[in-house]
Amino acid sequence: MAEVIIREVKTEKELMAFIRFPMRLYRDNPYFVPPLIQDEKDIWNPKENPALQYSEARQFLAFKNDEVVGRIALIINHKEAQELNIHKVRFGWIDFIDDREVSKALIQKAIDFAKEKNIGKIEGPMGFTNLDKAGALSLGFDRLATMIGIYNHAYYIDHFEALGLSKEKEWVEFEIIFPDKLSDKVEKFSDLIKEKYQLKVLEFHSKKDLLPLVELCLNFWMRLIKTSLPTRPSRQNKSELTRRNILISSIKIS
Repeated sequence: MAEVIIREVKTEKELMAFIRFPMRLYRDNPYFVPPLIQDEKDIWNPKENPALQYSEARQFLAFKNDEVVGRIALIINHKEAQELNIHKVRFGWIDFIDDREVSKALIQKAIDFAKEKNIGKIEGPMGFTNLDKAGALSLGFDRLATMIGIYNHAYYIDHFEALGLSKEKEWVEFEIIFPDKLSDKVEKFSDLIKEKYQLKVLEFHSKKDLLPLVELCLNFWMRLIKTSLPTRPSRQNKSELTRRNILISSIKIS
């Protein structure tokens, strides 16, 4: 049996192999939505990803018979450790063929890295902060993936469990289909709520109009996921990233 070799990503060519591996792994899967190549490159660029200012990140590729068969990224968020006293190695961008030796080698690399840093816990799949994509898909493999979520083959869960990883949290994703017209009862109820709490509908047609609400939304999200503001990008960088990445299409918020 061929040996699985783990190599750290060091060159631009290796980074592109790291980024493009899922495209090959899921090429016959109609439900996988590939990320934009430039977006993936920006994640590992300190000029584009403010989280790299306070995080340590390393990427690794798994090879078998000189062919890429897996990948993993290992991250330590130092602000999370210093300000929340949460010490863990985050592992993410993990993908692998259906080969237990490959997944074992990748997770073992994460364990070895944690030991090297004197850290007693690994957790993933996840990104740099709690605002990034996280989790492994355990149901719904026959549904089209979304850009905000992680899609993976069904065998990933079996591999993780066989390697001794246990579930920390469970998230459920719902799809809500709105009718073209709300019922009279709902319309009346909505009007009463608006009047009682003095609510109004705001319309946004540009990023400039929407940006002042970014801070409000992020503060709410931080409380919801029970993390702290220091794990976020700086205000200046955050606003710049938001300007580049928000897509406006006549947004209405009540």
